[in-house]
Amino acid sequence: MKTEKPTIMIVDDERRFLDSMGKLLRKRGINVITAEQGDRAVRMVRGYPVDVALVDLKMPGMSGLETLDSLRAEKPELEVVIVSGQGSDEAKQACLDKGAFAFLDKPCTLDQILDAVAEVLRIRVMRKLNLDDRQMDSMIEAGPDTSRPEILRRLKALEQEAD
Repeated sequence: MKTEKPTIMIVDDERRFLDSMGKLLRKRGINVITAEQGDRAVRMVRGYPVDVALVDLKMPGMSGLETLDSLRAEKPELEVVIVSGQGSDEAKQACLDKGAFAFLDKPCTLDQILDAVAEVLRIRVMRKLNLDDRQMDSMIEAGPDTSRPEILRRLKALEQEAD
């Protein structure tokens, strides 16, 4: 079984959020790519195998919603999680209607991000292998003491095996 790391792209105009969240994710064995603007993220995603994009809703220039549209147009299989400290219920619904996988309120925790990424990978593997929840749980062999990063690595390895 391969142990390839999942890759998260973080798109946020707040440098402090990019740096701190990137550092936390890297410490847990996640590949991280960052972009401070949506248009840059769209250009970057062409050259990197990204599993999940974590995109801020409110950014100067290309908004998070526009970035979501552009990223999905570039790579339809890419899942996008929108994050925002200013998201209304209407904004959340608009993002989900446009195809966002999830919407997280800032400040979001590392665990919330890891859980969203794990869910993306889990669903992707279940679809590829035509599995139900019980079968998926059995395949990743995760117990109550299994760390989130370890679950992510197992899911990423299963996804690669399915390809």
